[in-house]
Amino acid sequence: SNAVKSSVHTVSLQVQSASTKATVGVKDFSYQAVATTSEKIKQSSKAAASEASERLLGNVQEHARKAARWFWWWSLAAIGVYAIATTGTREIMRQVSDVLKGQSNSQGKLIEKNKDVESSNSPSGEEDRSWSTWISCISGLKKDCTETR
Repeated sequence: SNAVKSSVHTVSLQVQSASTKATVGVKDFSYQAVATTSEKIKQSSKAAASEASERLLGNVQEHARKAARWFWWWSLAAIGVYAIATTGTREIMRQVSDVLKGQSNSQGKLIEKNKDVESSNSPSGEEDRSWSTWISCISGLKKDCTETR
């Protein structure tokens, strides 16, 4: 009976030892699984955040580029409209005025304008031709466009 008690006690210790080892093994496995899962979640979170930030940055850059392009073309159009509206209107009015003055002149000649004003409106900075001369030639109001002042 002592031998049986001793055997039962030995088996009990072996079972308890095996149970402790199994519990420790399960704990270690659980810790490793949690650590691995945690690391993978961390890596996938970083990858997702990085991808989202790259997409966001790309969208911001694209919209900024479109806005800058839009601003550039509209400002260029505004400058063009302003130039045409001011210069074209002024020159057309000057031509109409010249024609009306020329018709009212008893000698049939156009009245000379102030040459300082004409030279300040010269397209190339030269004093050869004024804007009104260019407009006259283009519109057909002036017959001989080879003459200079």
